[in-house]
Order: sequence, then C-alpha cells, then structure tokens
Amino acid sequence: MTTYRIYKLTDRVYLLRLDDTDTRFFEGIWPIPEGITYNAYIVMTSEGAILIDGWKREFSSIFIDAIESIIDLRDIKKIIVQHTEPDHTGTLNILLRLLENVELLGTQFAKSMLEGFLGRSLPNFRPLKDGEKIVLGDVELTFIHTPWLHWPDTAMTYYADEKILFTCDAFGGYSIPRSFIDSSDSVIEEYLPHARDYFANIVAKYSQHVIKAVDKLVSIGINYRIIAPGHGLVWVNKPDIIVRSYLAWARGERFSGKFKVVVIYSSMYGNVEEMIMSIVKKLEEKDIELKIYKFTDKVHSNKSDVLGDSLDSDLIVLGASTYEGSLNPLIDNLVSMICSKFKGLRKRFIIISSYGWASSADKELTRRLSEAGMEILKNVTYRGRPSRDLMDKISEEISKIVDELRRA
Repeated sequence: MTTYRIYKLTDRVYLLRLDDTDTRFFEGIWPIPEGITYNAYIVMTSEGAILIDGWKREFSSIFIDAIESIIDLRDIKKIIVQHTEPDHTGTLNILLRLLENVELLGTQFAKSMLEGFLGRSLPNFRPLKDGEKIVLGDVELTFIHTPWLHWPDTAMTYYADEKILFTCDAFGGYSIPRSFIDSSDSVIEEYLPHARDYFANIVAKYSQHVIKAVDKLVSIGINYRIIAPGHGLVWVNKPDIIVRSYLAWARGERFSGKFKVVVIYSSMYGNVEEMIMSIVKKLEEKDIELKIYKFTDKVHSNKSDVLGDSLDSDLIVLGASTYEGSLNPLIDNLVSMICSKFKGLRKRFIIISSYGWASSADKELTRRLSEAGMEILKNVTYRGRPSRDLMDKISEEISKIVDELRRA
C-alpha cells in the first residue's frame, strides 16, 4: 500500500516521504520489488516556507494532504526544482494551479525541460546561477549546479545554518527503508545494496561527474552534517558513508568486503550452465563473495541486481550461448547496459560461450567489452556440451586467475 510519512529533520526542516510500493520497474526498465521512496522537503522561514522537490504526478492529491498536515499550503512562497525528472516534479501542476504567485527556482536548463513535462509556460520560473543565494525571511540557502547527476539540469541546495545538503537523485537509493534516517548500523547495512543498485542503474553512466561534484563540494567549502536526497535514507548520523560509497562506485570499486566474483550466464539447453556450475563449484571453495545470476528456461534474475553487483565486482564471469549467429538477446541487452553504464571503469571479464553451427558469441562479447574499456582475462568457447575434462581444466584455470587477482 502506498503511503506518505512526515519526519521532522530539524526545527525548521520537514521530510515528506512517499513510500511507493506500486512501481515495479523504475523508469519502466529496472525491476524494484523493494519499492522506492520520493523525498520532498519543506524549509520553514519567518516569512513562509520553501518547498524543495516533489513526487510523481499520480500522488498529487496526497502530496497536498502531506503539505497541509504541516503548514497552510499558501505559506509556500518558493519552490526549488533541483531536477526536472517527473518522479520529482509530477506534483508541480497541482501546486501551480493552487499557488498562482509561487516562485519556481532552478537551473536555466531546467526551465524548458519543465515546461515540456508540465505542458505549460512558467512565467514565475527564475533561473539561478551557480552559487546564487535563495533568501526568504531569516533563511538563506545556496544553490549549487551539479550537472549530469544524472541529467544536465541537476543541482543541489545547501542550508548552511543547519548544515543540510539537499541532493535530489545524487546519494539516493532504491527501497523503502524501515527508518527515515541512518538510525543504526543494521539500517545502513540493509540499505546500501539498494543504493548501490540505484547507482549502477541510474547514475553510473555519469560516474566522472559524481567525482567532479564531490570535488566541487569540497572546494567551495560545503560542510554538510545532513545529506537529504530525493530517494531513500536521509543521512543524519553518518553522511560520509553514502558519499564514500558513491565515490567508490564511481570508480567501480568495492567500498568494503571480500574479493567479489559475479557470475552471469544465459543457457538455453544447459550447455553453458554445465560449464558455469563447474566453475562455481570450484570458486565456492574459496573465501570470496560469489554472486550468481542466471537467465534460463526456468529463471530470469533481476537485472537491477545484476548491474549493482557487477559495479563493485573484482571479476565477472560471463556465460552466453550463440543465438541465431549472434548473442543471446538477454545477454545482448545486459552487455549493452554494462558497456554504457560502466564504460571506462575497466571491469575484468572471463567469457564462456557455447555454439552449435558457428562460434560468434565469444567474438561479439570480446569486441564490445574491449571497445568499452573492459579487460578480457580469458575467453573460452566450445561446441555443444562441454566434456568433463574441459570443465575440470577451465575451472582450475579460472581458480588460479582468482588467486592471482587476490594476491595482486
């Protein structure tokens, strides 16, 4: 059941959180059985309120209810649009109908995009320069341009008096956390894999911009105490954890934990699966983290998780059969995503492929992964079903590769 919740972050700042249990595929692409939240914020001032971001359009009526549970709607004098994507701005149309004189604030780039999404002109929209101050009564906020996190219009807002950094999609994550804030180590441990999946699916293509944005925040002296994103946990106690995690993911690294091997494979009739399971059995003898994702006639893994675990992996074993003279379509799609999202991160791969009349999957995988800057450590292809001798030989060779990588 979709519900909203209100949480008072400080004496002046409220979180309005919508827990969306209905959306099954984020952006219509990424499976999220764990759900997602949309976080908007109200900052109280001596002369009214500032609203930062919003929710999806279908939740417009309860968004008004949420606001009016805190303040009179007419007390909202300014609305800051940090990112125009409709999951954060879908509620704007109802607000603009009810608040004719409210001032909209965002980047210059945001105005035309927002007019397109809302289907109306926005005469009350005022574009803000990078570093410009937003003043209402006794509150001053700083508007910070952070383009390509993950659209060209994106920005953050800093409330220096409270040391709160509002970040919209940056530092966000999937899931509906059981707490509003990072209230315990167990809450953080539960949440971080969902934040990593969100990063891999939504932000990873712009990893270099994540690094640039964090460097920028440091260079201009942003001394945050609280990080308040547009999705997921608000970081009150240990905000550096999500920042360090994002930086590690932007570099394609593990933030913590054991050496990690991710196995991804498709198998139509078991010929790839036999080889993969032989490799897995050998790797299970090692003190490593091993994640296995499969696409067979019985099981299709969650591709959000596939990308998430691949992002911070040390090695990826990729198995695919040749299909109609090319790649299996499911692996084709995943490889396209990996090459697009992780380009330049130099992830390491071992390729396993089977074929019937002609070998081509191995060549196609090698070409595409190499062009995206990935490193191919081994390429194994065979006709039909693998022999026991071949399985034993390849499993042993891959075991040695893992040992060498762990020692490096």
